Amino acid sequence: MKNIFVFVLILLSSVLAQAQKNVDVNYNLPPGVVLQKKGVEKKDLSYKLNLENFNNNPLADNFLRKFSADEIIQMENDKGEDYFYYKKANEYFMSLSNKVRKIFTYDELWYIYMFDQSLKHKLTNIK
Repeated sequence: MKNIFVFVLILLSSVLAQAQKNVDVNYNLPPGVVLQKKGVEKKDLSYKLNLENFNNNPLADNFLRKFSADEIIQMENDKGEDYFYYKKANEYFMSLSNKVRKIFTYDELWYIYMFDQSLKHKLTNIK
């Protein structure tokens, strides 16, 4: 009986540990976006903060360029979850220093905003 209890305990611990690995609780995805089962390839872009050759890079801007002007107006009129998500995202991007917006590309900044909350918060403190 004791052996069965230990076996069940080990099995349960193993299952819970695996389940915890599969949970992506620290993402900031747009409303209605569901990731595929395999998830997202994790990238650590923080190494770019140590590089010094960013001064000649173009400034990342127009963060809502995937939407037409009409789509943005429609989102604003609807005042739905999409509007508030993208409004908050754009405010975040525009609050970043020019240094940060030169270090990271448009796509990298979106990746950080959605998938790397730790780096996202760190970037706000860089002047």
